[in-house]
Amino acid sequence: MSCRNRAIRRSLASMLAALTAMTSAVCSAAERDRLQPISIQSDRARYEANRGVYEGNVVIEQGSLRIRADRVTVFEQRRSVDRLQAFGRPAHFEQTGNGGAAVRASADEIEYRVVDEQVILLRNATVDHEGSEIHGERIVYSSRSRTVSAEGGGETGSGRVQMILQPRQAEPAAGNTPPNTLPDSPDSDADAHPASP
Repeated sequence: MSCRNRAIRRSLASMLAALTAMTSAVCSAAERDRLQPISIQSDRARYEANRGVYEGNVVIEQGSLRIRADRVTVFEQRRSVDRLQAFGRPAHFEQTGNGGAAVRASADEIEYRVVDEQVILLRNATVDHEGSEIHGERIVYSSRSRTVSAEGGGETGSGRVQMILQPRQAEPAAGNTPPNTLPDSPDSDADAHPASP
């Protein structure tokens, strides 16, 4: 196998690892967050026909999940939240995984399907996790199936999905010192403070 083919395989492996980390982080958080109460704050609110409409600086929180938008509609079925639609320029979604790393997303419209465990980002959609990013006109994340799919399109964009995937950071091998650090040694104090004559 040529060096170029090995480099391509390593690059693809890094991309798959980044996508797996992104989906796993949200999935573990979604399971935990789903059991928490939902808090909604806004400037104005109205409720009718199993639908709550919240407008003006809307903030929704459920565990580590946080949505910020200009307007949010919450749909209920059988006295339970079924889904919500958030609109903004852009609307923002954030959720912290078990490892503490947040997944951040933004789009002109965000639909959160509680029962299906699915987040749909529409128009100018972006997902960011630990520096890895996905950009497209439609991005769908399913925590149930642990999948992310993205579509390009749009009249103003390039019409393509763009992914920026950060390489996985290599851990130093045993006995090797990471760059820009000095190894600990019993003589290091003696070197820093030479004995006086």
